[in-house]
Amino acid sequence: MIDPGFADRVGARAALAPERADVEAGGIDVTLPDGKPARLTIDLGCGSFSIEAATGALPRWFRPPYGMRNPWVVPAAAELGQRVVMWTLIPGDWRATSSEWLIPRMRPIAEHAKRILAPDGEKPPAGTGDILCLHDGSHRQLNADRLPTLAALEHWLPRWRDLGLEFVTIEDAVSAPRIHEQGQPPTVFIEKRLPAAATAALIKMGYPTKVIPELGAVNTITIRPGQLDGAFDPRKGGAAVGN
Repeated sequence: MIDPGFADRVGARAALAPERADVEAGGIDVTLPDGKPARLTIDLGCGSFSIEAATGALPRWFRPPYGMRNPWVVPAAAELGQRVVMWTLIPGDWRATSSEWLIPRMRPIAEHAKRILAPDGEKPPAGTGDILCLHDGSHRQLNADRLPTLAALEHWLPRWRDLGLEFVTIEDAVSAPRIHEQGQPPTVFIEKRLPAAATAALIKMGYPTKVIPELGAVNTITIRPGQLDGAFDPRKGGAAVGN
């Protein structure tokens, strides 16, 4: 699941270049959150109204600049009818000096896809994949050079397609049926909306499966040396705050 449509300072960009606004009307803040709820709501509103004026549609998604989050970000976005979305991979294309530098940093998507491929190379089950965060410019200026990003995408897009990945919107991604590997007991829980072919593929791969009506909220925290990242489940409106 890849949605590269979120760009830095997209509210300002939409006003200046409406033809480049995200087709799914997603945005990020015009300025950085400064920790003050009232200011955050105003900034989000300014970005949203700029996008609406340029595209005719209010944004439904909000990606915090630099991934910055605090206890007021999610409620402020919700007040404007937006849901917060983060990423699973942000390769740093805003500082890329060449495609040779950027291409290896986008490799994890292919590695993830290979791990979930069936032994005979069948298409991965629905609901697996990544959210890739790329940028259409620079946080310092408009119309920055993005040729390394385009060249890296030219390299990876056909390879991701050949691995069975499909390109969907954020709305499609979060609405997709979910699967959850329990670990102990070694059971894969499957939402009943998962396509029968995907369920059959998991069974063929040797996974014990159990179909349930709906999986609950899945909030996660990733711990790395010197860094703590949190992600919340948009289905439930929770907010695991880290970083």
